[in-house]
Amino acid sequence: MLTISTLDESLEYLVEQTGRAWTASQFFDFVTRHKMNLHAVAPNAAMTTAEKNWQYGEEGEGWSERRHAPGSFILARVRAGILKQLWMNGETETDELTRNDGRIFEGIWYTEPIQVTRDTVRVTALTLQEIVRIWRSEQAATEPQQVPAILLAAPVVAESACDGVEPAKAGPGWSLKTSLERAPGYRWPLYQVLKAAHIAGQPCPHARNVLDTWAINPPLDLQVMPDGVKYNDALGNPKEANLKAIQQAIKGLMK
Repeated sequence: MLTISTLDESLEYLVEQTGRAWTASQFFDFVTRHKMNLHAVAPNAAMTTAEKNWQYGEEGEGWSERRHAPGSFILARVRAGILKQLWMNGETETDELTRNDGRIFEGIWYTEPIQVTRDTVRVTALTLQEIVRIWRSEQAATEPQQVPAILLAAPVVAESACDGVEPAKAGPGWSLKTSLERAPGYRWPLYQVLKAAHIAGQPCPHARNVLDTWAINPPLDLQVMPDGVKYNDALGNPKEANLKAIQQAIKGLMK
């Protein structure tokens, strides 16, 4: 994945990740609604103005104008507040600087506003990943998930226990918790698989069924392994869950 992408490259990435077509208007509508910042390429000849005591050890107050080496500050920040102007008019302007990694400079800005067009706008990898995460979350909340064929054919009633854990309740009478608070980890995507099967009137999936489903369509923040998953907890610590832990989690999500 590119660290910084053009608009066309960003649309291609979103198509690959979401499986749906994205137009430039749909992209700008999404980032505007979610108040995301984008970036733009600034001309090498752009001048910057800085507070006199900013970073250079100069004494006194006020500002100093200096020309930096070409490529020193090649990006400008396009705030969410002016993205609609870029979307509707095809251009806007900004005087804010960012580093190549997207971090914002404080106390320094472009002397003359940078003209931003759709050709010069840039999107960081972190922003694209956030777009995909939010889009998938919205889809899960508004559209019933299709039950994968592997679940439809799974002989859950006759299946034996997984790693010493008794199988979860099977058949048309099983009940699922009506809601679950979204949180980091694997419980939320697990709940979505169970919910899809429950809505379709299917037997409750087992841990192995769930892993097989995730292997085909892996959730965004999970690393699927043959006998478990790797994930990060709410504090960002790496964790692992095996079949037994997933089976226990399934039972915990049932009434």
